[in-house]
Amino acid sequence: KLQEKWRGRKDSGLRIADDLKKLCDSKKDKNGEMMSLKARIAKYTDRPFPSLLMVLLASIPVKGVITQNYDRHAELALDHVNIRQKEGMLSVIPYHPVKGARTWLLKMHGCVSAIEDIVITSRDFKTFEHSRLKALGGLVQAELMTSHMLFVGFSMTDPNYLRIIQEVRNALQPRGGGGGGGRWQDERDARKKEEKSKRGGWVIRRSVIFAAVLTAVAAFILRDIKKKDRLCN
Repeated sequence: KLQEKWRGRKDSGLRIADDLKKLCDSKKDKNGEMMSLKARIAKYTDRPFPSLLMVLLASIPVKGVITQNYDRHAELALDHVNIRQKEGMLSVIPYHPVKGARTWLLKMHGCVSAIEDIVITSRDFKTFEHSRLKALGGLVQAELMTSHMLFVGFSMTDPNYLRIIQEVRNALQPRGGGGGGGRWQDERDARKKEEKSKRGGWVIRRSVIFAAVLTAVAAFILRDIKKKDRLCN
C-alpha cells in the first residue's frame, strides 16, 4: 500500500521510509513490543550468510568497496574470500578502521551494529551533512576523482551521493567554464536531454532499488502489526 501511495514520486523511497517510521513509532509488533524502524531493519537484515551475488562481487580484486547497505553481508562475503578483519586485512570504515589493510570497506549510511547511524528517513539525510559521518563523503569524492568506480544496484537518486558527485564536478571544472569545464557541461546537457526523453518510465525505475529494501522491511513490519491486531480483536 505504501509503495502504491507514493508511486511515481522521485523521492518515493524517502516517503515510504518516513511513513514506516511513523508506523513503527505508533504500533506494537506481534509480541506487544514497540520497536523503532532502525531496530526493525537491523532485526530483519542482519543475517549470518551473504548472498551469492555479494560473494561474487567480493571476489573482484579491488582495494576499496563503498556500500550503502546496513547489513554485514559485505564483510562476510570478503571473509569468504580469505580477507579477514581479525587478521588486519580488512578495514571497515568507520566502525573498525585498520591502517595498512589490504582492502577497505566504507559503510556510508550506517550499520546494523550501530543502528543510530543508519540513514534512511528524510530527516536522516538532512542531518547527515552535519553529522560525524559527513567526512565519509570525502573518501567517496577522492575515489571519484582518482579511480574508476563500478556502481552495482544503485539508483542514482540518493541525495547525499548527488551532492558528492556535484561537488566533484565543480572541483574539476576550471573557473570560467573553459577547457575541461566544457566537457563536463556537454556531459550534463546530454544526460539532461536523455532523462527528459525517457521521463515517462524513468522516474519510477530510478527509485525502485532504494524502495525495494524498504518494501521488504515493510512487509515484515506490517505482517507483525496485523498479527498483533488480530490477536487483540
